[in-house]
Amino acid sequence: MRLSVDSTDIRQIDISDIDCNDTDFRITTDNRSRAIPDDLFESIRNVGLLTPPVLFQRPGTPEPGKSFSIICGFRRIAACIRLGSPTIAARVMPADSNELALTLLSIADNTSIRELNVVEQALAAAKLSGFVSDPTVLFREAATAGLILNPGLLAKLLKINTAFDELKDLLAADIIPLSIGLELTTLEKPDALGLARLFEKLNPTLNHQKEIIRLAKEIARLKGCGVGDILDDNPVRAIVTDTDMDRNRKIKRLRACLRQMRYPEIVRFEEQFLDHLTQLHLPDTIRLIPPAEFEGTVFSIQGRFTCREEFETMMQALDRLHGHPAFNRILDKNFENH
Repeated sequence: MRLSVDSTDIRQIDISDIDCNDTDFRITTDNRSRAIPDDLFESIRNVGLLTPPVLFQRPGTPEPGKSFSIICGFRRIAACIRLGSPTIAARVMPADSNELALTLLSIADNTSIRELNVVEQALAAAKLSGFVSDPTVLFREAATAGLILNPGLLAKLLKINTAFDELKDLLAADIIPLSIGLELTTLEKPDALGLARLFEKLNPTLNHQKEIIRLAKEIARLKGCGVGDILDDNPVRAIVTDTDMDRNRKIKRLRACLRQMRYPEIVRFEEQFLDHLTQLHLPDTIRLIPPAEFEGTVFSIQGRFTCREEFETMMQALDRLHGHPAFNRILDKNFENH
């Protein structure tokens, strides 16, 4: 279902008659995009309004007095207001226009000039879902406006649309990816906001963000507190606020700290395993691998060589392991506190 603006007349509309607070058809959502770009402002001031915005006068609304809703051109109108223009040239859609079609027109106006961020996609999907319940019809109508949806993506976008504004801002700015945003929506707002701000400050990789969320949630569950309490715990806070560490070191230290809090015994075993391993003085061509999480009984050894001489050197190094006290402690998992 599409509406064409080509057949509508351009009319001079009093700006005072436009309800700029009516956001029923607004798709642009993030704070950065809401700001009036300087180039747009300068272009309108120097050249004039090249593309008229599209308005809709709702049936039954009195005239004059905020009777026009904006379909397309929120920032163009804001720029004209900033310039002090009393009127604006605009296209006015017919009073009997279908609101679904108007919503599609608004989405198409945005997708025709740029790629929507994930929050704008979420808002567009939510608006269309309010008109169309049949997913097949919804996907078809969305596609006519340049918005490509599928069942999995639609479910994710509708969930993101219910997130709190601070999280949406970070999603819109690509500071937090969609997958992380979805995980944060499962937390209480203070906990989600604490993690979101942490990720904004440190900008860890996607896998590191997932690891930090998982560890923080597990620690909070074990301690019977909130994730925000874990982030505010002294060792974590001290790492994040340390001005002598760069971002990468902070991320590495933070991950190690959370792992220590979550798996203190495993970390202790790992540290002592590495201490014993150092005492073996194995060459770089040999790698001793302990059981996963030090819970199993199977060790493995990996070796590499390129010739017979390297192979013989590797075998000699392996022979020296037999009876070595440190090697025996490793095999017996005799990791005691020193």
